[in-house]
Amino acid sequence: MSGLDNKRGAYSDEFKQQVLRHIAREGLSDRQAAALYNIRSIGTIGKWRRQYNTTGESWALKPPP
Repeated sequence: MSGLDNKRGAYSDEFKQQVLRHIAREGLSDRQAAALYNIRSIGTIGKWRRQYNTTGESWALKPPP
């Protein structure tokens, strides 16, 4: 379940979507999702959520095509 694009730890948009959808669907906490997806910092998930909420993109809660 790795979404790492490179050694710097940049996560793909697809991976971010997968994580946020899983959180929404299963009611997971950010801590649970970070452990499940091997994301080092739970703050990363909150950052993704804020980023997409701020930009008005709602892809995180949409089902995949």
